[in-house]
Amino acid sequence: QSKYGSTKQYAEWIQKESNGDLVNIENGDKPNLARYDIIIIGGSIRVGNIVIAPFIKDNWSVIKGKKVILFTTSGTPPQHRKIQSIYEKSLPEEMRKEIKYFPLHGRISSENLTLWDKFLIVIGKIMEQDETLKKDMGKDFDSVQRENLLPLFEYLKEVLMTLSNKEIR
Repeated sequence: QSKYGSTKQYAEWIQKESNGDLVNIENGDKPNLARYDIIIIGGSIRVGNIVIAPFIKDNWSVIKGKKVILFTTSGTPPQHRKIQSIYEKSLPEEMRKEIKYFPLHGRISSENLTLWDKFLIVIGKIMEQDETLKKDMGKDFDSVQRENLLPLFEYLKEVLMTLSNKEIR
């Protein structure tokens, strides 16, 4: 799922690197998740929630036990402690134990914000206690870079090596 194109851009880079299938569930696409050994799921963080979390929960019975990689995009820097708390709040611990999580920095362009988005930013500024985050809320930025995916790519290579070693045995 992608609101401002960050998640979509990262997903396209991942697809190109992995040669995997790319599915946009926002378009109503319903992938046959049972046929995959590795599932990479991407979505944004909005209003303190991982937007794609309901999809993961609804499909957990099918994807449980597979190699699941989750990446999220947001305006909050990926290393900020708030990101981990959002992840923990969005998905139960039993799921998080089986998911490798990669928070990524996204982008915001004020010209693409809806009135609702602008309202949410105002509310967010009022509620945010971290002065650094509050100061940057609503400012345009674009931190989407292919290099941000390098840790995810490294992990994916490890998973692929492990799976291919199992097949050889």
